[in-house]
Amino acid sequence: EVVAREMALYSVAGHLKSTKDVDRSVWPLRRALADMEEANAQDDDRIDPQLSPFLSTLCRGCQAIIDGIIIELRLRGDHFTIVGSDIMIPPPISPAPTSRKGRQSTDASGGHRPASFAFDADEESIYEAASSFLPETGPLQRLRWLLTLKALHEEKGQWVEAAETLMLCATTVADALPHVKNVWRPSRFNLWRDSNRSIWLSTVGEEKGLPDRGNTQVMEFADDFLEPSSIVGSISKKPGVAGILERPSMSMLCAILSGVAQESIDNYLKEDGMESHAYQRFEQLLKLVMAVADNHSDGNGAPAKSLTQRTSVMEENAALRKATAALNGHITRLAERMLLIAETLHVDNTSDDTAFASAPLHSPRVADASGRQFYVRVELVGRKIARFCESTSLPTFCEWNSPTICRVPSHIVKCASASEIYPLRDDLRGSPSIEKAARGSAEMRLCLAFSEPLLIALSRETPLEHIIFGSNRPSEEQLSCEAGGENKYLIVSIGYDSVAALFSDTDSTAKNPGGVEQTKRLLFRNNVRNEERISTTGSFIEYTVAREFPCALSRQRTILQSEFISSS
Repeated sequence: EVVAREMALYSVAGHLKSTKDVDRSVWPLRRALADMEEANAQDDDRIDPQLSPFLSTLCRGCQAIIDGIIIELRLRGDHFTIVGSDIMIPPPISPAPTSRKGRQSTDASGGHRPASFAFDADEESIYEAASSFLPETGPLQRLRWLLTLKALHEEKGQWVEAAETLMLCATTVADALPHVKNVWRPSRFNLWRDSNRSIWLSTVGEEKGLPDRGNTQVMEFADDFLEPSSIVGSISKKPGVAGILERPSMSMLCAILSGVAQESIDNYLKEDGMESHAYQRFEQLLKLVMAVADNHSDGNGAPAKSLTQRTSVMEENAALRKATAALNGHITRLAERMLLIAETLHVDNTSDDTAFASAPLHSPRVADASGRQFYVRVELVGRKIARFCESTSLPTFCEWNSPTICRVPSHIVKCASASEIYPLRDDLRGSPSIEKAARGSAEMRLCLAFSEPLLIALSRETPLEHIIFGSNRPSEEQLSCEAGGENKYLIVSIGYDSVAALFSDTDSTAKNPGGVEQTKRLLFRNNVRNEERISTTGSFIEYTVAREFPCALSRQRTILQSEFISSS
Protein backbone atom coordinates (compact mmCIF):
# COMPACT_ATOMS: atom_id res chain seq x y z
CA GLU A 1 0.00 0.00 0.00
CA VAL A 2 2.84 2.42 0.82
CA VAL A 3 4.65 1.69 -2.46
CA ALA A 4 1.49 2.04 -4.56
CA ARG A 5 0.58 5.31 -2.82
CA GLU A 6 4.07 6.67 -3.52
CA MET A 7 3.63 5.94 -7.23
CA ALA A 8 0.13 7.43 -7.23
CA LEU A 9 1.32 10.68 -5.62
CA TYR A 10 3.93 11.10 -8.33
CA SER A 11 1.23 10.40 -10.92
CA VAL A 12 -1.24 13.04 -9.72
CA ALA A 13 1.63 15.53 -9.76
CA GLY A 14 2.21 14.74 -13.45
CA HIS A 15 5.65 13.15 -13.09
CA LEU A 16 4.94 9.67 -14.52
CA LYS A 17 5.28 9.30 -18.28
CA SER A 18 7.12 5.98 -18.75
CA THR A 19 8.18 2.84 -16.92
CA LYS A 20 11.51 4.52 -16.09
CA ASP A 21 9.59 7.28 -14.32
CA VAL A 22 7.73 4.64 -12.32
CA ASP A 23 11.05 3.09 -11.29
CA ARG A 24 12.44 6.49 -10.29
CA SER A 25 9.36 7.33 -8.20
CA VAL A 26 10.22 4.64 -5.63
CA TRP A 27 13.95 5.33 -5.63
CA PRO A 28 13.82 7.59 -2.51
CA LEU A 29 12.01 4.80 -0.68
CA ARG A 30 14.66 2.30 -1.80
CA ARG A 31 17.46 4.56 -0.58
CA ALA A 32 15.77 5.02 2.80
CA LEU A 33 15.52 1.24 3.23
CA ALA A 34 19.15 0.81 2.15
CA ASP A 35 20.25 3.37 4.78
CA MET A 36 18.27 1.55 7.45
CA GLU A 37 19.75 -1.79 6.47
CA GLU A 38 23.29 -0.46 6.90
CA ALA A 39 22.55 1.48 10.09
CA ASN A 40 23.76 0.44 13.53
CA ALA A 41 21.39 0.79 16.46
CA GLN A 42 24.28 1.82 18.73
CA ASP A 43 25.20 4.75 16.48
CA ASP A 44 21.80 5.73 15.05
CA ASP A 45 18.95 6.70 17.37
CA ARG A 46 16.44 6.15 14.54
CA ILE A 47 16.86 2.38 14.92
CA ASP A 48 15.18 0.47 17.70
CA PRO A 49 17.77 -1.89 19.25
CA GLN A 50 15.15 -4.64 19.36
CA LEU A 51 14.96 -4.56 15.55
CA SER A 52 18.69 -5.09 15.03
CA PRO A 53 18.64 -8.93 14.80
CA PHE A 54 16.25 -8.97 11.85
CA LEU A 55 16.54 -5.44 10.45
CA SER A 56 18.54 -6.59 7.42
CA THR A 57 15.98 -9.29 6.60
CA LEU A 58 13.14 -6.79 6.98
CA CYS A 59 14.76 -4.27 4.62
CA ARG A 60 15.53 -6.95 2.02
CA GLY A 61 11.91 -8.09 2.14
CA CYS A 62 10.70 -4.50 1.68
CA GLN A 63 12.99 -4.06 -1.33
CA ALA A 64 11.58 -7.28 -2.81
CA ILE A 65 8.02 -6.02 -2.26
CA ILE A 66 8.87 -2.81 -4.15
CA ASP A 67 10.14 -4.97 -7.02
CA GLY A 68 6.96 -7.03 -6.81
CA ILE A 69 4.67 -4.01 -7.21
CA ILE A 70 6.58 -2.94 -10.33
CA ILE A 71 6.36 -6.47 -11.76
CA GLU A 72 2.62 -6.66 -11.05
CA LEU A 73 2.14 -3.45 -13.02
CA ARG A 74 4.14 -4.91 -15.91
CA LEU A 75 1.92 -8.00 -15.94
CA ARG A 76 -1.17 -5.91 -16.68
CA GLY A 77 -0.51 -5.91 -20.42
CA ASP A 78 1.08 -3.59 -22.95
CA HIS A 79 0.13 -0.59 -20.78
CA PHE A 80 -1.22 0.24 -17.33
CA THR A 81 -2.80 3.24 -15.66
CA ILE A 82 -1.72 4.90 -12.41
CA VAL A 83 -4.38 7.42 -11.33
CA GLY A 84 -4.96 8.87 -14.78
CA SER A 85 -1.40 8.44 -16.11
CA ASP A 86 -1.27 5.93 -18.97
CA ILE A 87 2.10 4.17 -18.87
CA MET A 88 3.21 2.25 -21.95
CA ILE A 89 5.28 -0.92 -21.58
CA PRO A 90 8.36 -1.04 -23.88
CA PRO A 91 7.62 -2.93 -27.13
CA PRO A 92 8.12 -6.70 -26.92
CA ILE A 93 10.70 -8.66 -28.85
CA SER A 94 9.74 -8.65 -32.52
CA PRO A 95 7.94 -11.72 -33.91
CA ALA A 96 9.96 -14.64 -35.23
CA PRO A 97 10.99 -14.48 -38.87
CA THR A 98 8.96 -16.10 -41.59
CA SER A 99 10.24 -19.36 -43.00
CA ARG A 100 10.89 -19.94 -46.67
CA LYS A 101 7.60 -21.77 -46.97
CA GLY A 102 5.76 -18.63 -45.86
CA ARG A 103 4.75 -19.94 -42.44
CA GLN A 104 5.52 -18.16 -39.20
CA SER A 105 8.40 -19.81 -37.36
CA THR A 106 8.00 -20.94 -33.79
CA ASP A 107 8.93 -18.19 -31.36
CA ALA A 108 11.31 -19.49 -28.71
CA SER A 109 11.29 -16.32 -26.65
CA GLY A 110 7.51 -16.09 -26.46
CA GLY A 111 7.38 -12.80 -28.38
CA HIS A 112 5.69 -10.93 -25.51
CA ARG A 113 8.58 -9.99 -23.19
CA PRO A 114 10.35 -6.68 -23.83
CA ALA A 115 14.08 -6.96 -24.38
CA SER A 116 14.72 -4.48 -21.57
CA PHE A 117 13.30 -6.99 -19.06
CA ALA A 118 15.49 -9.92 -20.15
CA PHE A 119 18.07 -9.62 -17.35
CA ASP A 120 15.65 -8.58 -14.59
CA ALA A 121 15.58 -10.76 -11.47
CA ASP A 122 11.79 -10.67 -11.50
CA GLU A 123 11.28 -14.29 -10.40
CA GLU A 124 13.81 -14.01 -7.60
CA SER A 125 12.35 -10.73 -6.27
CA ILE A 126 8.80 -12.05 -6.10
CA TYR A 127 9.97 -15.30 -4.51
CA GLU A 128 11.84 -13.33 -1.84
CA ALA A 129 8.75 -11.19 -1.23
CA ALA A 130 6.68 -14.35 -0.72
CA SER A 131 9.33 -15.82 1.59
CA SER A 132 9.03 -12.75 3.83
CA PHE A 133 5.68 -14.07 5.09
CA LEU A 134 5.26 -17.32 7.02
CA PRO A 135 2.33 -19.68 6.30
CA GLU A 136 1.37 -19.76 9.98
CA THR A 137 1.13 -15.98 10.38
CA GLY A 138 0.67 -14.35 6.95
CA PRO A 139 -0.65 -17.00 4.53
CA LEU A 140 -2.73 -14.65 2.37
CA GLN A 141 0.15 -12.23 1.84
CA ARG A 142 2.39 -15.16 0.94
CA LEU A 143 -0.29 -16.46 -1.44
CA ARG A 144 -0.60 -13.06 -3.08
CA TRP A 145 3.07 -13.00 -4.11
CA LEU A 146 3.14 -16.67 -5.09
CA LEU A 147 0.19 -16.13 -7.42
CA THR A 148 2.03 -13.17 -8.94
CA LEU A 149 5.04 -15.45 -9.49
CA LYS A 150 2.74 -17.99 -11.12
CA ALA A 151 1.38 -15.36 -13.51
CA LEU A 152 4.93 -14.33 -14.40
CA HIS A 153 5.90 -17.93 -15.21
CA GLU A 154 2.81 -18.36 -17.36
CA GLU A 155 3.65 -15.23 -19.33
CA LYS A 156 7.11 -16.69 -20.03
CA GLY A 157 5.70 -20.10 -20.99
CA GLN A 158 7.37 -21.80 -17.99
CA TRP A 159 4.53 -24.17 -17.16
CA VAL A 160 6.41 -26.48 -14.81
CA GLU A 161 7.62 -23.56 -12.70
CA ALA A 162 4.05 -22.20 -12.64
CA ALA A 163 2.81 -25.59 -11.41
CA GLU A 164 5.55 -25.74 -8.76
CA THR A 165 4.54 -22.28 -7.58
CA LEU A 166 0.92 -23.37 -7.30
CA MET A 167 2.02 -26.37 -5.25
CA LEU A 168 3.79 -23.92 -2.92
CA CYS A 169 0.45 -22.08 -2.67
CA ALA A 170 -1.30 -25.33 -1.74
CA THR A 171 1.38 -26.18 0.84
CA THR A 172 1.06 -22.68 2.30
CA VAL A 173 -2.69 -23.15 2.73
CA ALA A 174 -2.22 -26.61 4.27
CA ASP A 175 0.30 -25.24 6.79
CA ALA A 176 -2.01 -22.31 7.61
CA LEU A 177 -5.16 -24.38 8.27
CA PRO A 178 -4.36 -25.21 11.92
CA HIS A 179 -3.63 -21.52 12.63
CA VAL A 180 -6.50 -19.96 10.69
CA LYS A 181 -7.93 -18.24 13.77
CA ASN A 182 -4.65 -16.56 14.63
CA VAL A 183 -3.29 -15.43 11.27
CA TRP A 184 -2.08 -11.87 10.89
CA ARG A 185 -4.21 -9.50 8.81
CA PRO A 186 -3.08 -6.18 7.33
CA SER A 187 -4.87 -2.93 8.10
CA ARG A 188 -5.42 0.29 6.23
CA PHE A 189 -3.64 3.43 7.43
CA ASN A 190 -6.41 5.72 8.65
CA LEU A 191 -4.35 8.93 8.59
CA TRP A 192 -4.30 8.73 4.79
CA ARG A 193 -8.11 8.79 4.71
CA ASP A 194 -9.21 11.05 7.55
CA SER A 195 -9.07 14.65 6.30
CA ASN A 196 -9.99 15.95 9.78
CA ARG A 197 -6.79 14.53 11.26
CA SER A 198 -4.66 15.00 8.12
CA ILE A 199 -5.64 18.41 6.82
CA TRP A 200 -3.07 18.28 4.01
CA LEU A 201 -4.98 15.49 2.21
CA SER A 202 -7.09 18.05 0.37
CA THR A 203 -3.95 19.39 -1.33
CA VAL A 204 -3.18 16.10 -3.07
CA GLY A 205 -3.38 16.66 -6.82
CA GLU A 206 -4.22 20.36 -6.63
CA GLU A 207 -1.19 21.20 -8.80
CA LYS A 208 -3.05 19.82 -11.84
CA GLY A 209 -6.49 20.85 -10.67
CA LEU A 210 -8.17 17.75 -12.12
CA PRO A 211 -11.17 16.40 -10.17
CA ASP A 212 -10.27 12.76 -10.87
CA ARG A 213 -6.74 13.08 -9.44
CA GLY A 214 -7.16 13.59 -5.72
CA ASN A 215 -6.53 11.67 -2.54
CA THR A 216 -9.62 9.52 -3.07
CA GLN A 217 -8.28 8.18 -6.36
CA VAL A 218 -4.80 7.77 -4.85
CA MET A 219 -6.11 5.60 -2.02
CA GLU A 220 -8.33 3.55 -4.36
CA PHE A 221 -5.22 2.70 -6.38
CA ALA A 222 -3.23 1.90 -3.21
CA ASP A 223 -6.03 -0.30 -1.81
CA ASP A 224 -5.78 -2.61 -4.82
CA PHE A 225 -2.24 -3.51 -3.75
CA LEU A 226 -2.87 -3.96 -0.04
CA GLU A 227 -4.39 -7.35 -0.74
CA PRO A 228 -5.90 -8.12 -4.16
CA SER A 229 -9.50 -9.29 -3.96
CA SER A 230 -8.75 -12.06 -6.46
CA ILE A 231 -7.18 -14.12 -3.66
CA VAL A 232 -10.16 -14.52 -1.34
CA GLY A 233 -12.96 -12.69 -3.12
CA SER A 234 -14.77 -9.85 -1.44
CA ILE A 235 -13.30 -10.46 2.02
CA SER A 236 -10.35 -8.17 1.26
CA LYS A 237 -12.73 -5.25 0.74
CA LYS A 238 -14.34 -5.57 4.19
CA PRO A 239 -12.23 -3.81 6.81
CA GLY A 240 -13.18 -4.61 10.37
CA VAL A 241 -12.23 -2.95 13.61
CA ALA A 242 -9.50 -0.28 13.23
CA GLY A 243 -9.35 -0.95 9.48
CA ILE A 244 -8.10 -4.53 9.87
CA LEU A 245 -9.14 -6.78 7.00
CA GLU A 246 -11.44 -9.67 7.79
CA ARG A 247 -9.88 -13.02 8.66
CA PRO A 248 -10.57 -15.88 6.19
CA SER A 249 -12.43 -19.00 7.25
CA MET A 250 -11.20 -22.57 6.98
CA SER A 251 -13.82 -23.30 4.30
CA MET A 252 -12.46 -20.44 2.22
CA LEU A 253 -8.88 -21.70 2.56
CA CYS A 254 -9.96 -25.21 1.57
CA ALA A 255 -11.63 -23.79 -1.54
CA ILE A 256 -8.39 -21.99 -2.40
CA LEU A 257 -6.47 -25.23 -1.85
CA SER A 258 -8.71 -27.17 -4.25
CA GLY A 259 -8.51 -24.43 -6.87
CA VAL A 260 -4.72 -24.11 -6.94
CA ALA A 261 -4.34 -27.90 -6.94
CA GLN A 262 -6.50 -28.25 -10.04
CA GLU A 263 -4.67 -25.42 -11.78
CA SER A 264 -1.29 -26.94 -10.96
CA ILE A 265 -2.21 -30.21 -12.69
CA ASP A 266 -3.24 -28.30 -15.80
CA ASN A 267 0.14 -26.55 -15.86
CA TYR A 268 2.14 -29.72 -15.15
CA LEU A 269 0.56 -31.50 -18.10
CA LYS A 270 1.38 -28.70 -20.53
CA GLU A 271 4.91 -30.12 -20.57
CA ASP A 272 5.57 -33.76 -21.44
CA GLY A 273 6.59 -36.43 -18.97
CA MET A 274 5.66 -34.59 -15.75
CA GLU A 275 3.07 -37.12 -14.55
CA SER A 276 5.29 -38.97 -12.07
CA HIS A 277 6.70 -35.73 -10.67
CA ALA A 278 3.20 -34.28 -10.23
CA TYR A 279 2.08 -37.54 -8.60
CA GLN A 280 4.88 -37.28 -6.05
CA ARG A 281 4.07 -33.66 -5.29
CA PHE A 282 0.37 -34.43 -4.78
CA GLU A 283 1.15 -37.35 -2.49
CA GLN A 284 3.17 -35.04 -0.24
CA LEU A 285 0.38 -32.46 -0.25
CA LEU A 286 -2.27 -35.07 0.54
CA LYS A 287 -0.32 -36.24 3.61
CA LEU A 288 -0.27 -32.68 4.95
CA VAL A 289 -3.99 -32.11 4.43
CA MET A 290 -4.96 -35.51 5.86
CA ALA A 291 -2.91 -34.83 9.00
CA VAL A 292 -4.73 -31.52 9.46
CA ALA A 293 -8.12 -33.17 8.83
CA ASP A 294 -7.47 -35.97 11.32
CA ASN A 295 -6.29 -33.54 13.99
CA HIS A 296 -9.23 -31.22 13.41
CA SER A 297 -11.82 -34.02 13.52
CA ASP A 298 -10.61 -34.84 17.04
CA GLY A 299 -11.44 -31.29 18.07
CA ASN A 300 -7.82 -30.64 19.13
CA GLY A 301 -8.67 -32.34 22.43
CA ALA A 302 -11.25 -29.67 23.38
CA PRO A 303 -14.90 -30.53 22.63
CA ALA A 304 -17.14 -27.73 21.37
CA LYS A 305 -19.50 -26.39 24.01
CA SER A 306 -22.17 -24.40 22.19
CA LEU A 307 -24.35 -25.30 19.22
CA THR A 308 -22.68 -22.59 17.15
CA GLN A 309 -19.25 -24.03 17.87
CA ARG A 310 -20.37 -27.55 17.02
CA THR A 311 -21.88 -26.36 13.76
CA SER A 312 -18.71 -24.49 12.87
CA VAL A 313 -16.58 -27.56 13.59
CA MET A 314 -18.82 -29.72 11.41
CA GLU A 315 -18.60 -27.25 8.53
CA GLU A 316 -14.82 -27.09 8.83
CA ASN A 317 -14.55 -30.89 8.92
CA ALA A 318 -16.71 -31.11 5.81
CA ALA A 319 -14.52 -28.57 4.01
CA LEU A 320 -11.36 -30.49 4.94
CA ARG A 321 -12.82 -33.81 3.81
CA LYS A 322 -13.95 -32.24 0.56
CA ALA A 323 -10.43 -30.91 -0.10
CA THR A 324 -8.98 -34.34 0.74
CA ALA A 325 -11.38 -36.02 -1.67
CA ALA A 326 -10.44 -33.57 -4.43
CA LEU A 327 -6.74 -34.32 -3.93
CA ASN A 328 -7.43 -38.06 -3.98
CA GLY A 329 -9.26 -37.60 -7.28
CA HIS A 330 -6.30 -35.77 -8.81
CA ILE A 331 -3.90 -38.50 -7.65
CA THR A 332 -6.15 -41.21 -9.10
CA ARG A 333 -6.30 -39.54 -12.50
CA LEU A 334 -2.53 -39.04 -12.53
CA ALA A 335 -2.03 -42.72 -11.65
CA GLU A 336 -4.34 -43.79 -14.48
CA ARG A 337 -2.49 -41.55 -16.90
CA MET A 338 0.89 -42.95 -15.80
CA LEU A 339 -0.41 -46.52 -16.19
CA LEU A 340 -1.70 -45.79 -19.67
CA ILE A 341 1.66 -44.33 -20.73
CA ALA A 342 3.54 -47.30 -19.27
CA GLU A 343 1.30 -49.78 -21.09
CA THR A 344 1.55 -47.92 -24.37
CA LEU A 345 5.36 -48.05 -24.26
CA HIS A 346 5.07 -51.77 -25.01
CA VAL A 347 2.79 -51.24 -27.98
CA ASP A 348 4.18 -51.04 -31.51
CA ASN A 349 4.67 -47.59 -32.99
CA THR A 350 1.97 -48.42 -35.53
CA SER A 351 -0.76 -48.03 -32.91
CA ASP A 352 -3.32 -45.44 -33.91
CA ASP A 353 -4.44 -42.49 -31.87
CA THR A 354 -7.63 -44.21 -30.71
CA ALA A 355 -5.62 -45.96 -27.99
CA PHE A 356 -5.53 -42.65 -26.13
CA ALA A 357 -9.22 -41.83 -26.37
CA SER A 358 -10.06 -43.08 -22.88
CA ALA A 359 -7.15 -41.35 -21.16
CA PRO A 360 -8.01 -38.95 -18.33
CA LEU A 361 -7.15 -35.29 -18.72
CA HIS A 362 -5.22 -34.87 -22.00
CA SER A 363 -3.27 -37.97 -22.96
CA PRO A 364 -0.03 -37.36 -24.90
CA ARG A 365 1.51 -39.43 -27.61
CA VAL A 366 4.11 -41.86 -26.34
CA ALA A 367 6.76 -40.22 -28.50
CA ASP A 368 6.30 -37.00 -26.57
CA ALA A 369 5.93 -38.51 -23.10
CA SER A 370 9.58 -38.92 -22.12
CA GLY A 371 9.87 -35.52 -20.44
CA ARG A 372 13.64 -35.11 -20.71
CA GLN A 373 14.60 -32.01 -18.76
CA PHE A 374 17.29 -29.70 -20.17
CA TYR A 375 19.44 -27.36 -18.11
CA VAL A 376 21.93 -24.79 -19.33
CA ARG A 377 24.73 -22.81 -17.73
CA VAL A 378 24.61 -19.09 -18.57
CA GLU A 379 27.67 -16.91 -18.04
CA LEU A 380 28.53 -13.40 -19.19
CA VAL A 381 32.19 -12.42 -19.47
CA GLY A 382 34.14 -9.62 -21.10
CA ARG A 383 33.37 -5.94 -20.76
CA LYS A 384 30.24 -5.19 -18.74
CA ILE A 385 27.24 -3.51 -20.30
CA ALA A 386 25.49 -0.58 -18.62
CA ARG A 387 22.68 -2.81 -17.34
CA PHE A 388 25.16 -4.54 -15.01
CA CYS A 389 27.04 -1.37 -14.00
CA GLU A 390 24.33 1.15 -13.13
CA SER A 391 21.80 1.02 -10.31
CA THR A 392 18.47 0.08 -11.84
CA SER A 393 14.95 -0.62 -10.72
CA LEU A 394 15.27 -4.39 -10.49
CA PRO A 395 18.49 -6.31 -9.85
CA THR A 396 19.84 -8.73 -12.47
CA PHE A 397 19.22 -12.46 -12.16
CA CYS A 398 22.90 -13.21 -12.84
CA GLU A 399 26.21 -11.63 -12.02
CA TRP A 400 28.93 -10.82 -14.51
CA ASN A 401 31.63 -13.54 -14.65
CA SER A 402 29.47 -15.82 -12.49
CA PRO A 403 27.52 -18.84 -13.84
CA THR A 404 23.76 -19.29 -13.44
CA ILE A 405 21.91 -22.58 -14.00
CA CYS A 406 18.59 -22.36 -15.89
CA ARG A 407 15.93 -24.89 -16.83
CA VAL A 408 14.92 -24.85 -20.50
CA PRO A 409 11.12 -24.79 -21.09
CA SER A 410 9.68 -27.40 -23.43
CA HIS A 411 8.52 -24.88 -26.05
CA ILE A 412 12.13 -23.78 -26.53
CA VAL A 413 13.23 -27.41 -26.93
CA LYS A 414 10.58 -27.97 -29.60
CA CYS A 415 11.53 -24.76 -31.38
CA ALA A 416 15.22 -25.70 -31.46
CA SER A 417 14.52 -29.20 -32.79
CA ALA A 418 11.98 -28.12 -35.43
CA SER A 419 14.63 -27.80 -38.17
CA GLU A 420 18.33 -28.39 -38.74
CA ILE A 421 18.94 -24.63 -39.08
CA TYR A 422 17.56 -22.38 -36.38
CA PRO A 423 15.56 -19.43 -37.84
CA LEU A 424 17.40 -16.32 -36.70
CA ARG A 425 15.71 -12.97 -36.24
CA ASP A 426 16.76 -10.14 -38.51
CA ASP A 427 18.26 -8.15 -35.62
CA LEU A 428 20.62 -11.05 -34.80
CA ARG A 429 21.94 -11.60 -38.30
CA GLY A 430 25.48 -10.41 -38.99
CA SER A 431 27.22 -11.97 -36.00
CA PRO A 432 29.48 -14.86 -37.16
CA SER A 433 29.27 -16.70 -33.84
CA ILE A 434 25.46 -16.51 -33.72
CA GLU A 435 25.01 -17.59 -37.33
CA LYS A 436 27.44 -20.46 -36.76
CA ALA A 437 25.40 -21.63 -33.78
CA ALA A 438 22.20 -21.48 -35.84
CA ARG A 439 23.72 -24.01 -38.27
CA GLY A 440 25.43 -26.04 -35.55
CA SER A 441 24.58 -29.20 -33.64
CA ALA A 442 21.32 -29.84 -31.85
CA GLU A 443 22.96 -28.77 -28.59
CA MET A 444 24.06 -25.44 -30.05
CA ARG A 445 20.65 -24.75 -31.57
CA LEU A 446 19.03 -25.44 -28.20
CA CYS A 447 21.45 -23.08 -26.45
CA LEU A 448 20.83 -20.42 -29.10
CA ALA A 449 17.04 -20.74 -28.83
CA PHE A 450 17.24 -20.29 -25.06
CA SER A 451 19.67 -17.37 -25.33
CA GLU A 452 17.76 -15.45 -27.99
CA PRO A 453 16.12 -12.92 -25.59
CA LEU A 454 19.46 -12.37 -23.84
CA LEU A 455 21.24 -11.79 -27.15
CA ILE A 456 18.59 -9.30 -28.23
CA ALA A 457 18.93 -7.46 -24.92
CA LEU A 458 22.72 -7.34 -25.36
CA SER A 459 22.33 -6.05 -28.92
CA ARG A 460 20.29 -3.11 -27.61
CA GLU A 461 23.34 -1.85 -25.69
CA THR A 462 26.31 -2.91 -27.82
CA PRO A 463 26.95 -3.46 -31.54
CA LEU A 464 26.29 -6.99 -32.73
CA GLU A 465 29.88 -7.45 -33.93
CA HIS A 466 31.08 -7.13 -30.31
CA ILE A 467 28.81 -9.95 -29.09
CA ILE A 468 30.39 -13.42 -29.16
CA PHE A 469 28.12 -16.38 -28.51
CA GLY A 470 29.33 -19.89 -27.78
CA SER A 471 29.33 -22.84 -25.42
CA ASN A 472 32.98 -22.62 -24.33
CA ARG A 473 34.42 -19.99 -22.04
CA PRO A 474 37.32 -17.93 -23.44
CA SER A 475 40.70 -18.56 -21.85
CA GLU A 476 42.15 -16.16 -19.30
CA GLU A 477 44.91 -15.27 -21.75
CA GLN A 478 42.35 -14.27 -24.38
CA LEU A 479 40.41 -12.17 -21.88
CA SER A 480 43.54 -10.44 -20.64
CA CYS A 481 44.52 -9.57 -24.22
CA GLU A 482 41.08 -8.02 -24.72
CA ALA A 483 41.06 -6.19 -21.38
CA GLY A 484 40.51 -2.88 -23.09
CA GLY A 485 38.27 -4.26 -25.83
CA GLU A 486 34.54 -4.06 -26.37
CA ASN A 487 33.70 -7.76 -26.72
CA LYS A 488 30.97 -9.31 -24.62
CA TYR A 489 30.84 -13.11 -24.37
CA LEU A 490 27.58 -14.95 -23.74
CA ILE A 491 28.54 -18.52 -22.83
CA VAL A 492 25.69 -21.05 -22.76
CA SER A 493 26.20 -24.80 -22.51
CA ILE A 494 24.03 -27.83 -21.75
CA GLY A 495 24.31 -29.63 -18.42
CA TYR A 496 24.05 -33.31 -17.55
CA ASP A 497 22.55 -34.92 -14.48
CA SER A 498 25.00 -37.84 -14.36
CA VAL A 499 28.52 -38.82 -15.39
CA ALA A 500 27.08 -41.53 -17.66
CA ALA A 501 25.12 -38.92 -19.61
CA LEU A 502 28.18 -36.66 -19.78
CA PHE A 503 30.38 -39.27 -21.46
CA SER A 504 27.63 -40.90 -23.53
CA ASP A 505 28.36 -41.21 -27.25
CA THR A 506 24.73 -40.62 -28.15
CA ASP A 507 23.27 -37.25 -28.91
CA SER A 508 22.62 -35.42 -25.65
CA THR A 509 19.28 -34.18 -26.94
CA ALA A 510 17.93 -37.69 -27.41
CA LYS A 511 14.90 -38.43 -25.33
CA ASN A 512 15.14 -40.39 -22.12
CA PRO A 513 12.12 -42.57 -21.30
CA GLY A 514 12.76 -42.25 -17.56
CA GLY A 515 10.87 -39.98 -15.21
CA VAL A 516 11.82 -36.46 -14.21
CA GLU A 517 14.75 -36.49 -11.81
CA GLN A 518 14.98 -33.89 -9.08
CA THR A 519 18.51 -32.61 -8.81
CA LYS A 520 20.53 -29.73 -7.45
CA ARG A 521 23.84 -30.91 -8.98
CA LEU A 522 24.61 -30.67 -12.69
CA LEU A 523 27.73 -31.50 -14.71
CA PHE A 524 29.23 -29.40 -17.51
CA ARG A 525 32.20 -29.99 -19.78
CA ASN A 526 35.15 -27.76 -18.98
CA ASN A 527 36.24 -26.85 -22.50
CA VAL A 528 38.09 -23.58 -23.11
CA ARG A 529 38.11 -21.39 -26.23
CA ASN A 530 41.54 -20.06 -27.18
CA GLU A 531 41.42 -17.82 -30.26
CA GLU A 532 39.64 -19.99 -32.86
CA ARG A 533 40.57 -23.33 -31.29
CA ILE A 534 38.58 -25.29 -28.73
CA SER A 535 40.79 -27.15 -26.24
CA THR A 536 39.25 -30.13 -24.45
CA THR A 537 40.72 -30.23 -20.96
CA GLY A 538 39.42 -33.70 -20.14
CA SER A 539 37.67 -32.37 -17.05
CA PHE A 540 34.17 -31.39 -16.07
CA ILE A 541 32.66 -29.12 -13.44
CA GLU A 542 29.82 -30.01 -11.07
CA TYR A 543 27.67 -27.05 -10.03
CA THR A 544 25.42 -27.12 -6.99
CA VAL A 545 22.39 -24.87 -6.53
CA ALA A 546 20.29 -24.18 -3.45
CA ARG A 547 17.01 -25.86 -4.47
CA GLU A 548 16.32 -29.00 -6.41
CA PHE A 549 15.14 -28.54 -9.97
CA PRO A 550 12.36 -28.37 -11.01
CA CYS A 551 11.17 -25.78 -8.52
CA ALA A 552 9.33 -22.46 -8.37
CA LEU A 553 12.37 -20.71 -9.91
CA SER A 554 13.50 -21.39 -13.47
CA ARG A 555 17.07 -20.30 -12.72
CA GLN A 556 19.42 -20.30 -9.76
CA ARG A 557 22.87 -18.95 -9.07
CA THR A 558 25.47 -21.55 -8.20
CA ILE A 559 26.56 -21.86 -4.58
CA LEU A 560 29.27 -24.49 -5.01
CA GLN A 561 31.38 -25.83 -7.86
CA SER A 562 33.78 -28.76 -8.01
CA GLU A 563 36.12 -29.66 -10.85
CA PHE A 564 36.76 -33.30 -11.74
CA ILE A 565 39.41 -34.63 -14.11
CA SER A 566 38.67 -37.68 -16.23
CA SER A 567 41.11 -40.57 -15.81
CA SER A 568 40.85 -41.32 -19.53
